[in-house]
Amino acid sequence: MNRNWFSLVILALIGINLGWVWLISPGSLFMLLLAVFFTAMLSLLSKAEDRRFLMTLFLLGLGLRVLICLFFVFISIFFKRNIWITGDGWGLYNYAWAFTQCVDGWKEFVFMEAVDGSLYIAPCPLARIWEYGYNGFTYLLGTIYYFFGPLKFSSRILNCLMGVGIGIFIYHIAKDAFGRAVAKLSAVLAVFTPSLFLWSLTLMKDIPFIFTTTLILWSFFRYLKTKKIFYLFTLCIAILGQYIIRPHFTVDFILLSLLLSYFILSKLSRRTKFYITLCLFLLMIPVSLNSKLNNLVRGQMHRIINYSRGIIASEGSTYKVFDDKYYSGGSLSQAEYISFIDFVKGILRGWFYFILVPFPWKIYSRLQMLSYPQVLLWYLFIPFVCLGIISALKYRWKETFVILSYIIITGTMVVITSGNIGTVFRHRDMFTPLFLIFGSVGLLKVLGKLESFNRREANAL
Repeated sequence: MNRNWFSLVILALIGINLGWVWLISPGSLFMLLLAVFFTAMLSLLSKAEDRRFLMTLFLLGLGLRVLICLFFVFISIFFKRNIWITGDGWGLYNYAWAFTQCVDGWKEFVFMEAVDGSLYIAPCPLARIWEYGYNGFTYLLGTIYYFFGPLKFSSRILNCLMGVGIGIFIYHIAKDAFGRAVAKLSAVLAVFTPSLFLWSLTLMKDIPFIFTTTLILWSFFRYLKTKKIFYLFTLCIAILGQYIIRPHFTVDFILLSLLLSYFILSKLSRRTKFYITLCLFLLMIPVSLNSKLNNLVRGQMHRIINYSRGIIASEGSTYKVFDDKYYSGGSLSQAEYISFIDFVKGILRGWFYFILVPFPWKIYSRLQMLSYPQVLLWYLFIPFVCLGIISALKYRWKETFVILSYIIITGTMVVITSGNIGTVFRHRDMFTPLFLIFGSVGLLKVLGKLESFNRREANAL
């Protein structure tokens, strides 16, 4: 009887809190109900040996994020201060709110919210639709605001859900490739890594992009193992979603990495693969001698270097990817010669900065100082990542090849178009969950707790 009364009291408290959430932000109640739905689906679809761990991880990761988001609401109500964390989140919020006002008939002028929370009237920014900042995530936020009102709490809950979802997909990717011990450690690190945790509290598009990255690789692995059309469908949806979220990021490189992996791992004979590779190589010879295609390639190289010059000229802490001679004078013209060797050196230099910045001995701002603890932990983690890659290539080269080809091919496009330290710190987190998998392999190997790969050979690709 006492237990029944206790249950009734708990239900009453939950109902009262849900009522307050509905009163403050109806969209947040919808997001919490969506979280309940995902929790139920996770419980139903997970295997018995995984269910308890995944449920605990999901609820703990989401609960901590929601509590911090509620703290942000408390600050905004009682202290009249909005916590944006980054300027990009403030911009996306205003673009999404402008979208809802345009739908309601405000075409030329809309209300905007300043960083300090005050309102002002400005020309509708959606008239400049192709400028930086407009993407599918903007319109997803705008749809939420249209139905539930322009309240930041509800959209933050959406990012929190995807932030925890990253850890769930990382668990399944790592388990299929390297075993349950690696999967558990990787998932916990993915959910609670400080920067990934922080981005999930913002209104930025980084977390949705990382979420679709993990969904792409999970779908690709599952399709290779089962050949079920369902996983091919989720793969296509994830690639399309990633392109919509960040249209400036070239989806061609993602497709190239997946096609290369599929070709390498396909069950064609070695002789057939050799002949196909030889034919492709021979076809590249006349293509490389074609002047029009050469000009097209060089035009793209000019465009990338000019983009890098623009980053160096912008505000903030920056670094140069290419040699100094490409940063002097005006914009490069199509006629100016660019050495392929210099371009390759720029790619290697870009990867060096991409992995290591911000340097602990060169901190230029308070925001960089906040990242200092994670930077030190990242430096300590890099040797484990390298050891993990070596061990993974030795025992599970197929699974490792899929992940590494994705990182290298898609990451190269990122590193040669980067140059701002703050931005590259965020962009590195596009691949951080994948680095965490290899780091977990290396760390568990050092601790002597790495599962035997040979006993699970039947589950390999």
